[in-house]
Amino acid sequence: MSSEKIKRISLRYQIITVVLAVGSAIILFVPIKQFKQFKSVASYLMSASIISFITTRHSMRDVLDEVEKLESEHTDNTQQLTKQIINLTDEKVDLNNRISVLVGEIESLKFDASEQLAELQTCQKSLRGVFDFNKETAHRLVEECYQVGMKKCVCHVESLYRNYVECRSQLDDIKLEIESKKERFSDKLTAYNSITSFDELIDVGLELQELIITQTIELRCKAQSIVITHLLQITTDSVPYPDFETYIESFKYAAGERIEQTEEKRKSDLQAIAQEFTVLVESHKQRYVGDVNDAISTAKLAVQQLEVSRYELQDALAKLDECKKPLQFSGASSFAMMANSVSDYYYKRYQLLLDALHWEETETGFKCIYSIRRNPGLIESEISADNSLEQTAAFCNALHGTEPKWEFNRQFSQLSLTVTHRRIVKLKNELPRGVRTADKFVSTVKN
Repeated sequence: MSSEKIKRISLRYQIITVVLAVGSAIILFVPIKQFKQFKSVASYLMSASIISFITTRHSMRDVLDEVEKLESEHTDNTQQLTKQIINLTDEKVDLNNRISVLVGEIESLKFDASEQLAELQTCQKSLRGVFDFNKETAHRLVEECYQVGMKKCVCHVESLYRNYVECRSQLDDIKLEIESKKERFSDKLTAYNSITSFDELIDVGLELQELIITQTIELRCKAQSIVITHLLQITTDSVPYPDFETYIESFKYAAGERIEQTEEKRKSDLQAIAQEFTVLVESHKQRYVGDVNDAISTAKLAVQQLEVSRYELQDALAKLDECKKPLQFSGASSFAMMANSVSDYYYKRYQLLLDALHWEETETGFKCIYSIRRNPGLIESEISADNSLEQTAAFCNALHGTEPKWEFNRQFSQLSLTVTHRRIVKLKNELPRGVRTADKFVSTVKN
């Protein structure tokens, strides 16, 4: 029954009540004699009042019955809506719990990825100790790391793209970012393949592998976060109570069916993703560990061979360096040491090879002879370049005011050095060597 009908019945009831009150007052306060002339009118009014009262009372009973009926229906509807709200709340809590489980699984996947990165770093440290690292093997490892990481990333995003239609617009951005990463990594791989330095090959290869693994996992986590955000938004979207009362009947069956379908689909998607990721991680881990173990074993053998070769090479290089140096005078004589100092000076400063041949002491100092066969184009200006004569005089302790004298013998490819240590003072009565005075003639002839 409408509210307008209730208002009309209430108004009629009030009018009848007022009429009855007025009639009662007239009966009480008007004398009977005066009232007799209005007897017929009064009786008519009383009869009408009584009839109206009875009719109104009967109508009020119908109104009260209708009100009780409406209250009962309202109570039933309220209880039904309350049950529906409770059911939807339980379903929302269930969805939140499942999403929490999903987030936990994602965190577990991230933790597994962190463990794999830690294992990768351990393997990288082991590989740094390998000296003879094969260039083709390094390029192949980096290329496989790129192919496996990018394949996992693409498969993961494609799986989410197929199963979550509402997230495709956001996942398209992830796809574009994946293509950008592919171009960037292709350029880096091209640059890496042109590296020839051993140390740079290892360092850049390890950094590139770590970059590939980190960024592919980051893209996968970003795509998974988009799906999780979408699921959280579904559970957190609330409807005002007035709108809920309006649309609850139309959405009641559709919502239950949609939630059930979404739940089954999400379960299958999560199981497929978890199973695929577990299989890929396990296969990659086993293959990578096997490759690393083989590489380490090969590297150990190569290192042992390299150590032997390195010692032999160092010995040969040392002997070669000694052979490249000029030949030295033997012995601990001061003249030999001076001559050796001169040859060392010219070798270290000008790369000239003055091989020792002969030295002898003279009346004024000493003279040494060097072979210049290993410097056939040597000229006097090279020997006297810069302040070489002053340095040579200092090495040989030449007499102050004198300079060493260099002389070339092109016929025998020799270079002689004459150094003055002292001057000979001749006395006036001193005779040349081999000349005797007359008083010593007899003794000289006898001898």
